[in-house]
Amino acid sequence: MDALTNQVEAHYHSFFGKHQATRVALEENYPVDFLIFPPTHDRPIYSVATRGLSKFQQTPPHGLPNYSRMELVIYFWEDWEIDFKKSDLPSTWAVRFLWHLTRYIIDKKTYMGIGSVLHTEDSRNSTFFRYPYAVLFPPLHESPGFFPLMCGSTQVDFCSVVLITQAEADFMKGNGFRRLLDEMVKKETFDPVFQPLRKCTFKDDIGGVKLPDDFEVQMDREDAVKAHYAKIFGTALREYTTEFPVAGSQLGRTLSLLVYPPTGQRNFYTLATIGVSNRDFQPGGNFLEFAHHEYVYYMPQDWVEGQALPEQIQTAPLAVKIIWLVGKFSVTTDRTEMGPGHARPNGAPPRPLAPNATTHGLLICEALAEPPLNSRFVGTNGEVIRLCQLIPITVAEIQAAETDFTALVAKLLKAKAFTSLQGIHRSCSLSNSTDRDALPLAP
Repeated sequence: MDALTNQVEAHYHSFFGKHQATRVALEENYPVDFLIFPPTHDRPIYSVATRGLSKFQQTPPHGLPNYSRMELVIYFWEDWEIDFKKSDLPSTWAVRFLWHLTRYIIDKKTYMGIGSVLHTEDSRNSTFFRYPYAVLFPPLHESPGFFPLMCGSTQVDFCSVVLITQAEADFMKGNGFRRLLDEMVKKETFDPVFQPLRKCTFKDDIGGVKLPDDFEVQMDREDAVKAHYAKIFGTALREYTTEFPVAGSQLGRTLSLLVYPPTGQRNFYTLATIGVSNRDFQPGGNFLEFAHHEYVYYMPQDWVEGQALPEQIQTAPLAVKIIWLVGKFSVTTDRTEMGPGHARPNGAPPRPLAPNATTHGLLICEALAEPPLNSRFVGTNGEVIRLCQLIPITVAEIQAAETDFTALVAKLLKAKAFTSLQGIHRSCSLSNSTDRDALPLAP
């Protein structure tokens, strides 16, 4: 490497730590590499930075700032998997997009600097469908000493790549980059870390899509649920987010599933949804009235046996898929009410939830394994949001739920089914047996 490239790499190391891997450019003999810096205790994000782009000197058009030598950086949260062998990962797409940006400078001789805008339409990943544009921002969340870098008399500038919505791009077109940055900082929507659900600075539009009237209410509700989970469950180990299409609308419905690891007295895993509470359920008959609720499910401490949870829901463990499927049904099915008292058989006739499983369906109940202050709270818009527990049930219990849900709950409590960690292999509450392992929480 030449002296300038060496200094750039050393500069990265002093701020990001040692890089985990060097991803040689996606084209043979391409002169720019991509360095992957893993999360650290003080810096819980991935950083992917170009090395070698600053060797190419740009000539700015008249009147534009002189960012003649540039390096680019993108950021991901620490739970994002970065594996270049998996082309469908959002992180892989993002690095390919970074490579796409470098080609504008090197091959197309296009001047790029802070405030430059590029369209993502040709290569946009479905995870980021809301963001048709990317803008080069100064890396504002880095310490002041990070930029610019002086290599003798040569100045190297750094830019972070930030995705923006159509409404933000329209505002920038009419008011300029600095005004957009000011608005994003003022409204706390500026976030350099790539994520699919960043709030739009201008609430009437996101990604060129007209928002429903209650969009801000829904986003506030999701934030309130996530804050409540952080308070009682701690920090999520993994988050799975899926957007489901809605007929006649460009904006889908979002379901997130968070996995919380054992911590303190909660020496078990907690799986919890975010997004179900945005359905305004109107239960009738003998069903309890839980208009806004989310689902929780529990797994024992040795559930994943030290293995990392995969990033994609398709390859996630069965327990993740179980709660995700119930959440999906609740989010996407308009004509079906879901809440306490509903039983979901696994097919007709009911099949075991897994090979050798003793249970054939799921029962939705109030989260009686949780203390009352955990199982219900008031959202930012004044509505009560409750937690519902998913309990694997046998064929006999499915039939009992249809005739007398209250009586079944009493039997489940007596059999310690609410605090059971046997999951799909638990004993039937209609027999005289009780579950061996239990959550250390009082109903």
